Amino acid sequence: MAKTASRRLFDLVRTLSPSERRHFTRYANSHAKGSPKYRQLFDLMLRQEVFDDAALSRRLYPELPPGAKKFTELKAYLYDLILAALRSYDEKSSVAYRLGNALLNLRTLFRRARYGDCWTLLRKTEKLARRYEDYSTLLDLLSWEKRLIYAEATFVESRKRLLEIETRERSYLERSEEVRAYQNLFFQTLLFIRRTVLKQPEGETFLSKLPEHPLLRTERTPVAFRAQIYCLKIRSFYEYVHRDYQRFHTHNQSLLDLFEQRPELIREEPGEYVAVINNQIIAAGYLKKYDEVEALVERIGRYSSVTKYEARQAFRTYYDAKLRLHIQRGEFREGLETLHRQQRDFEKHRFTDIRPSSYYFQYFYLYFGNEEYGTALDYLNEWLNLPRSQARRDLQSLARILNLLTHFEMGNYVLLESLVRATERYQSKLERVSKVERSVTQTVRAAYQLPGKRERQPVFIKLGKELTQLKKIPEERSLLELFDLESWVAAHVERRSFASVVAGKFRADHSDRTGEAT
Repeated sequence: MAKTASRRLFDLVRTLSPSERRHFTRYANSHAKGSPKYRQLFDLMLRQEVFDDAALSRRLYPELPPGAKKFTELKAYLYDLILAALRSYDEKSSVAYRLGNALLNLRTLFRRARYGDCWTLLRKTEKLARRYEDYSTLLDLLSWEKRLIYAEATFVESRKRLLEIETRERSYLERSEEVRAYQNLFFQTLLFIRRTVLKQPEGETFLSKLPEHPLLRTERTPVAFRAQIYCLKIRSFYEYVHRDYQRFHTHNQSLLDLFEQRPELIREEPGEYVAVINNQIIAAGYLKKYDEVEALVERIGRYSSVTKYEARQAFRTYYDAKLRLHIQRGEFREGLETLHRQQRDFEKHRFTDIRPSSYYFQYFYLYFGNEEYGTALDYLNEWLNLPRSQARRDLQSLARILNLLTHFEMGNYVLLESLVRATERYQSKLERVSKVERSVTQTVRAAYQLPGKRERQPVFIKLGKELTQLKKIPEERSLLELFDLESWVAAHVERRSFASVVAGKFRADHSDRTGEAT
């Protein structure tokens, strides 16, 4: 085994869910009695917080030098044994395994001339494969049908059956090709909507021509269920990139309806279902459909995962949406309670591969809303110190603006002079600086030089009017959607707390929409 295999083994062990660990224990016990070395290595890796290959080697083979061949062979054996245990674990729930085993059983029966049993198994497997649109398996089954007809030597009466098989074969090939075509277009779309590619000429050209693609013509409806899924995903991504959140919401709702028509697909591909719910939470949030957001968040909270990967995905989606909902509602105190519960769950479930950095912005927002500016600043500094690969340029720019706002709220006026200059230097180096960034920076510079709240009020009124106009410009709106600068300005104009302005704004929006609905 390669030298890096020890790290892969450790990562594999640590990502097993509790039920997968229990299954491995039972599986391993069926292979050996007592406490063999590989079981000891498994338990040691579970207890080891930070990977240390040399320490594991010394614990198991103190008489041998670290990295000895015996230890390397033990790790290789354990890795293969875990994979074998996971295969047997997946066989209980995975349709792919059931179909694969059925084909193997079909081969076994055919070799023993159990043709009647072959037909029974073939029809049963065909029904399952059709249900899950597994065209590869369906084509394999047609091949077996031909072999069975040939083996039974009933050529005259089987001529009609062979023609019917050819018809089904063409149908399966067409649908398989349809799914493949939509899948390819989906992955191309996914590639081009990445921010690093979107602004490239090739990305802009691809997306501008996407609605005209033959596969997306309005008069065309995919036949295969999975092709319908890919088609709706492509449309929803396109609308999201172009900020048509109403259509984004509509396409995601259609996706949810499709999944819920086929509950077996949710069981087979739960990660896809969670991703669609997450997108619908985002869409409903943009449209301020907060009751729908809450219902979707609670649906994720009730989600029962099978693997640790699925649990991790549900965890991330649930807390992303839950914290975001608290922020939108101005529930900053309740948001801190959810934040603390999330951090406890981090420890409980050992989701060590979820970067806390992905939550720094939300943590900052909640502490800022609670006027705990020191803690908010700590998380903001963590965010500012992230490598550029982990934080987009627009988020880095926003972080610098929020840094000014936080120090302004803390009354650090002497420090603000140098911070404003540093922010302006940063902005001057960028190819494009949003007018929102410039307006806020200039307002902070003007405000901290004035003696009191009354004198600063006209400055904030002016900024509020500028933001109202800038919000109408799509390129400027993105920054205002990330952080509620309008409510921060209104808080200074009205001399109220930021939290009360955000909460009042939410109540007004919500009551208006409730009135419209009735």
